[in-house]
Amino acid sequence: MAIRVIMERVAKEGKHQEVLGLLRQLRARAVFRPGYISGETLSDPQDPCINIVISTWRSPADWSAWENNPERMEVVNKLEELLIAPTKTSVYAQVEEAPYAK
Repeated sequence: MAIRVIMERVAKEGKHQEVLGLLRQLRARAVFRPGYISGETLSDPQDPCINIVISTWRSPADWSAWENNPERMEVVNKLEELLIAPTKTSVYAQVEEAPYAK
C-alpha cells in the first residue's frame, strides 16, 4: 500500500533559501532509497518561508526506514535549526474505493 508523507516546515526569516537547499539534498538522497516513488516541494507564493514537501513511498516500512536513516537525520538536524517550529509530518494512505456499480 503506497503512502504519501506530507511535511510542513516554516523557515526563520531570511533562511528560506538555506532551507530549500537542504530540502534538495534530502530529495537527492531519498531518490535512491528503496520504496521511494516521487516527491515535490511547494512554497507558499505569499510567504516563501512556508514549505510543504509531499513524497510518495511504496509502503509505510519504506518510509520508516528512510525517516530513521542516519544519513537523513544528519540533514534534518541542520534543517531544524533554520525553522521557527518543528516540522509537522503527516502520513496518509490512499482510500480504496469500491468499484462503481452498473
